[in-house]
Amino acid sequence: MKKELNKRAREIIAKILYITIATSTKDGIPWNSPVYSAFDESYNFYWISWLENQHSKNIKDNNQVFIVIYDSTVPEGMGKGVYIQIAKKR
Repeated sequence: MKKELNKRAREIIAKILYITIATSTKDGIPWNSPVYSAFDESYNFYWISWLENQHSKNIKDNNQVFIVIYDSTVPEGMGKGVYIQIAKKR
């Protein structure tokens, strides 16, 4: 089962260009930002954002980040997603 889920996740990651980055402010207010991204062969994700964007400030202040990649290109009720929790190394 895990092998099939990993395969499905890789397919979604390869297909979808935009990811949603979930962060929170210093005060704990949630903030979601859709961004265009790329990834390498080790599935490290990269995006370019202005350092003054709220999500950039949040990531600087709080290393708890969650990424969602959701395939909404399929018929209603058939969407699948990849959910990734990351912690920025300090």
